[in-house]
Amino acid sequence: MFVTIEGDYSKFPEPIRQIFKLLEEHVVGLYEGYGVYSELFMKSERKTGVVSAYTGSTLAWFQNFLQDAMCLQLAKLTDPDNRAQENLSIHKLAELGVPLSRDPVSFDIRVKASQEKIRQALQNIRTYRHKRLGHFDLHVSLKESLIPAPIFQEVRYAIELLRQFLTMFHEEFGSLKMVYELVRAEDITDRIQITVRKAMAYDALEHEGRANPGEWATLTKGFHSDD
Repeated sequence: MFVTIEGDYSKFPEPIRQIFKLLEEHVVGLYEGYGVYSELFMKSERKTGVVSAYTGSTLAWFQNFLQDAMCLQLAKLTDPDNRAQENLSIHKLAELGVPLSRDPVSFDIRVKASQEKIRQALQNIRTYRHKRLGHFDLHVSLKESLIPAPIFQEVRYAIELLRQFLTMFHEEFGSLKMVYELVRAEDITDRIQITVRKAMAYDALEHEGRANPGEWATLTKGFHSDD
């Protein structure tokens, strides 16, 4: 979930120019990742069931990986610095950017309010990252305590709050309005869906006696390197 943005950031002060660009690329990548997740797992229960029937546990693995990746990304973008390192985060952008604004006092109030809103929205997601992706919490592992499963309305809302946070900096520093060309979720998911539909069509032809049983193995000979 990482994209590269080719945009005009020249109006941003040099100390935050690269940090802002990187944060924006990660947030746009989250939008794309959420779009893929929504297309495969939230748009149509019937379609998800059909794809799952033909892909087996592969789809479940992908769902878990994508879910974990989005939660991890959201938590990382809101991690404060620690004693060992500085982090690429909204907090670092605020720390460096607020003093450079036209009205630091007023801008600081708005930025802090946005940070607090993001903090509250990400509480469950950060707990999920900490206990599932960060550490093997013993009580969770023993099933003695539960971790909050990420609710995808929460994920979508958190992504939108991050976008609003970055928009404040766009407006504050008078940058040009950015136009993002997101990759359509369907452009990423269509290939697997077309493959499943072809498999469904072949099964239907085989059922009608218009394709010999096992003919697919002959037609795809060479798929494995040891054939």
